[in-house]
Amino acid sequence: MNTTYTCRLDEQSVHLEDIAASVKNTITRRDFDRLLSRRQLQKISSATRIAQGMFQYFNINQKLRELGCDPANSPMVICNRFANWDYVAEAMSPCINNTMDGVNSYVATAWFPATIQGHLTIENGNVGEAITISTKDPELIRATIGALMASNPQGHGAVILGTFECIPGKIAGQAVAGTYPGFFGALSLIASTSSAETINRTINAHQELYSHVPE
Repeated sequence: MNTTYTCRLDEQSVHLEDIAASVKNTITRRDFDRLLSRRQLQKISSATRIAQGMFQYFNINQKLRELGCDPANSPMVICNRFANWDYVAEAMSPCINNTMDGVNSYVATAWFPATIQGHLTIENGNVGEAITISTKDPELIRATIGALMASNPQGHGAVILGTFECIPGKIAGQAVAGTYPGFFGALSLIASTSSAETINRTINAHQELYSHVPE
């Protein structure tokens, strides 16, 4: 059976849910940040923090083992439409000199390890196929899942589907998301034995997270 987990951040709290088990929990932002090393916090975007925090909180690697999968070789499809602009939103300015002075120096470092896909694969030692796509088309997401799905010799396999967004209210002082900025994530483990209907429901659960975000 597929499993889907969601995460939504507000100013002080993090709301986490295991949809299949109908289990909800709320923890503080500080406790959620403690799931990552302090050294990493300033180096990665908020969306990447959500992704790795969810991996840790929901023990995704153990869940993969329970499905008979190898966490070090599990394909990953990451959906991200808004490119983690929150990481530099406050430092960006219509004035190029102010932007150059204000943008955090980590932006100039190798970016791949700080992105969602890069961080998750490196931190979890996952050498499986991985791709990041930016789309609202469920058919494309479904086709990507199908293309990466593989089974081990015992016939077990799963694709990790992740959707992570941190959409700032403003970039360089200009409103980009109206009054409804969004900070959320979803993680699903889609087994190779899943029916088309089950996969469709999983994809729809991820897409529904965008329902409150103006586009």
